[in-house]
Amino acid sequence: MTGKKSRVLLAESVPGEAANGLCALYARPDSTLELRSVATLPTLVATIERARTEAIFLELSLGNPDPLELVVFADRAAAVRIPQHPLPA
Repeated sequence: MTGKKSRVLLAESVPGEAANGLCALYARPDSTLELRSVATLPTLVATIERARTEAIFLELSLGNPDPLELVVFADRAAAVRIPQHPLPA
């Protein structure tokens, strides 16, 4: 299968936990997953500004003490680059 890569940005405090799961789901030779993983809020913001991702997965514990503030901060950094489709946890 050839085609457009699915670009995903993953922000998690312990690198590899969620990334391993996503990679297992897309573990095919013809995989179209392009995964970028970050572990800190400053790196997340810098990556959002430079990368052209289609989806962002946030570990809410990165936003201590206020997870909602993390979501608002990431949303503002992404601006209109990423279609807004929040999913309930």
